[in-house]
Amino acid sequence: MSKKKIIIIVSICLLLIIIGIILFIAFIPKEVVKEFVKEYEVEVYKDIDLKELLKEDIDDNKKIDTEKLGTYEYKYIDSKNEEKTIKVKVVDKTAPIVMLRDTYYHIKGTNFTILEDTMCADNYDDEPTCTVEGNYDLDTVGTYDAVYTATDSSGNKFTKKFKVEVEERKKAEETKIPFEEVKERAKDNKLLIDVSKWEKDIDWKRVKESGIDYAFIRLGTEKYNTDEMILDPYFEKNYKEAKENGIKIGVYFFTYAKSIKEVEIRANFVVDNLKDKEIDLGVAYDFECWDIYNSMHLSLHKLNNIKDRFMEIIKENGYRPVLYSSKNYLEEVWDVNTDVWLAHYTEETNYKGDKLIWQFASNGVIPGIDTKTVDVNVYYE
Repeated sequence: MSKKKIIIIVSICLLLIIIGIILFIAFIPKEVVKEFVKEYEVEVYKDIDLKELLKEDIDDNKKIDTEKLGTYEYKYIDSKNEEKTIKVKVVDKTAPIVMLRDTYYHIKGTNFTILEDTMCADNYDDEPTCTVEGNYDLDTVGTYDAVYTATDSSGNKFTKKFKVEVEERKKAEETKIPFEEVKERAKDNKLLIDVSKWEKDIDWKRVKESGIDYAFIRLGTEKYNTDEMILDPYFEKNYKEAKENGIKIGVYFFTYAKSIKEVEIRANFVVDNLKDKEIDLGVAYDFECWDIYNSMHLSLHKLNNIKDRFMEIIKENGYRPVLYSSKNYLEEVWDVNTDVWLAHYTEETNYKGDKLIWQFASNGVIPGIDTKTVDVNVYYE
């Protein structure tokens, strides 16, 4: 076969292929066309709309629903007034977190409760899989190597090597920071104390005379796993006497809330008990249930939504919402979108975020409070 004939045959074949492709596209069924719809991948809970996703200036803009994993279709009208369809795959690529130090201290002979009392949480899953592996003897004092692993339903994994330090039970030694040292640590900032029923009868006149002008008073708490609210038995007395002595006041509420419905009940309880009261410094949300968090089966996303709902109700009722938490949880767990009351027991904090209050110690000695040591803070406003 001559070279010319080969060229002609190849050209005819190519022409037939091109015609076939054109006919296929022209007469392809609509359900088959869907297979060619462009797919985008978006991280779960990302706040994004179609315009941002497509990077196109379209009039028919829609919010992308990223609350649940899966693949979803979106139709829209493009800038040429043509209807288009895309697929959006909502994925989770964020590993769980484990609030575990480099060394886990365990008392010899007691139950090993690390999986119960060490917070293991995921941004999406209510209950990630958490395991601890290692060769350790809980009845023998010593230091042992172990590995903590947390895995979510999308296969994202957190792994950390740590030490298990088995030690004899030690008698706790109470230390106190004298009032003069408390004032030195506060430097030129305003001193603030936070109190509850545990301080019992406070001589607020002496507190004021010592130079303390600010206080956060516990309004109340709740019975765990119930909707029974408990007003702190000293709240009314503390509020009245602190006000009479010219001390500016904020209040806080300790909560175990694990749903929007529960936190709404708590927030409304707070608001109801603040009627006709002047609150100068705000209302603080105090959630510290980290040692039982795993049993609450609560994703970090839900935890933050619960916190935000409390803050919304507080703000709607004319009060300043404040989030109380320790440094590690502020940095790793909470979406910080309000004023912060930082708990970090140290002489110099390295917390990078903005803060309204810094609780720098829990063992301060305060004139007028004789029953025990007190949480001491600096107030920055």
